[in-house]
Amino acid sequence: MTTRFYKTALLTAFAALTLTGCFEKEMTVRDICEQQPQLCSDIASDNWCNLERRKVIFSRYARLQKDDGEHQYRLLRDLESYSKCMELASRIEHKQLKEKQSARIESYFASMQAIDKLNEETRNSENPLLLYWHWSRNGNTDAIDKLLTIEGSKQVQTPELQLAYATYYAKANEDKTFEHLYRALSLYRKDAEVNPEIAVTLMTLNLARNNAKAAFIWGNIAHQLHARSLQWNDIVSATAPTEEQREQWLEQAEALLEKIQDGHFRAADAP
Repeated sequence: MTTRFYKTALLTAFAALTLTGCFEKEMTVRDICEQQPQLCSDIASDNWCNLERRKVIFSRYARLQKDDGEHQYRLLRDLESYSKCMELASRIEHKQLKEKQSARIESYFASMQAIDKLNEETRNSENPLLLYWHWSRNGNTDAIDKLLTIEGSKQVQTPELQLAYATYYAKANEDKTFEHLYRALSLYRKDAEVNPEIAVTLMTLNLARNNAKAAFIWGNIAHQLHARSLQWNDIVSATAPTEEQREQWLEQAEALLEKIQDGHFRAADAP
């Protein structure tokens, strides 16, 4: 009787896990394109822009599962990245396969049309991420006014939205810019992917203040986070540390990045 009870319990638990999807295989681009070809058909499979294409497909699939403001924003962002990449790729002449060149151009225009369509669909959204999008990409002043009215609310306590506020204040209020950048870093949880542009911006602001130590430290963190817009030699040239300073600042940068990636950063930790 005891054996039968355990077997029954085990089968019940296994069935529950199966129903909740715990044993489901993680979807791949191929899986999505086979099951939902309309999510992939307008963007060419090419050696160029593979990462950007992959992100678009996953964002489209995620939106299919839940069509809310956050997923709409992430799709817009990924479409924009893909469009920029494909625009560059379409300018590169493919000498052997003209049809591949044509496919790149078609994919570029398809991505632009997809952005325009989603732009129109979300034009009146009250979602904070979409408010930021329509201000930063379309110059919608009503959108930024709405975003500013909820500046201290719970719904904008995310790294992405804090960076959005920092972007807004960058030209007018340096103290608020620092405040929002530090807040953005403090909101990252352990092992989350940190946006390197936060560190890049902090480096730039500290260079403007002639704070070489802080600029070096944030520049090194940006470099470790693989910021595309920075070259390490340029950071060293701009801050000109002595050998002793360089060694000390590198150690401090390492310790600070560890705090950020562990989810323990606070504004008081900033150099």
